[in-house]
Amino acid sequence: LTLTLPGCQQLCGRRAWYWDIGPRLSTWLIPILLLLGNIELSPLGKRRFMALIHLLGDPMDSMWSLLHKIDAWDHCYVLAKGHSGFSNDRRRVIATVFAGFEEIYGPSITSVECFDSIANRSGVGQEEKFREWRRTALELADSRTDEFLRSRLAILLYFYQVIAGFVKEVGGGNTSPPGGRIGTAMFISWLVTAVLLSNAIGGFTSRRTCFDILSRFNERTNNRFRMPPSYFESQSWSGAIYTFRPWKTRYITGETGRVRTALLLLLAVLPIWAGMTGGFIIIWYTLPNGFNCRHFWLIGIFVTWHLSAVLTW
Repeated sequence: LTLTLPGCQQLCGRRAWYWDIGPRLSTWLIPILLLLGNIELSPLGKRRFMALIHLLGDPMDSMWSLLHKIDAWDHCYVLAKGHSGFSNDRRRVIATVFAGFEEIYGPSITSVECFDSIANRSGVGQEEKFREWRRTALELADSRTDEFLRSRLAILLYFYQVIAGFVKEVGGGNTSPPGGRIGTAMFISWLVTAVLLSNAIGGFTSRRTCFDILSRFNERTNNRFRMPPSYFESQSWSGAIYTFRPWKTRYITGETGRVRTALLLLLAVLPIWAGMTGGFIIIWYTLPNGFNCRHFWLIGIFVTWHLSAVLTW
């Protein structure tokens, strides 16, 4: 039995928009837009939304940069532990202030001596001046946003829509097989990891917040450490934006550890590979079964992401 093109058009109608476009959009596009809206962005004015374009066009570099930011905080705590004779509470205060300076100077920090100089000039061992350290650490911590609860609601909606596409009792059935739509949603499931990472890091409410807090800290502690005058002009590529850190193969200690870099890179690409695997398999088992035209755009975008990561190394 052969179905010709005229016969197909007679049965199904000529080319037209999908009549069930509403359910198609609500299945994957709207939850993904909600995920994008819950990604924590740096306060860079209108330019902050360029970070979203960079995230979608180069997710590996963005995820790697987010992990590098968390790793920089870990290095700050390790450096704070190097100051012997302090309690764990005081080390956390020192690490928080160090993380603030890392936010300002970013790639300009090339050795541990930079943080040692800040500690010595600001009187970290003097009880009177350490009150300013504690006050500054509290200001830095209180000034960071915390939207983790809101982001969890968007993530729950995303997973609910994915489950509803397969479970009739949850989603109430579908107007057409949802494999292509759910496959697309799974392909971009790495957005969940990006949302969790960005909200775990948080951000400052204003692009001047961190700069002003540390400027007051320098004045109160008689620290002659100069704040960079070009900080605001260079925010788009300095430490103030967490999804783009071109120096991510180097650490605040000035060292370049291959094992640590390889680990961060692996953790960055795992969510993207997992999304590609899930989307590929779901589309494979959707009619028509096997490799089909839907796989081409998945493979094309997946390869493009890898090429983009290589170019922005």
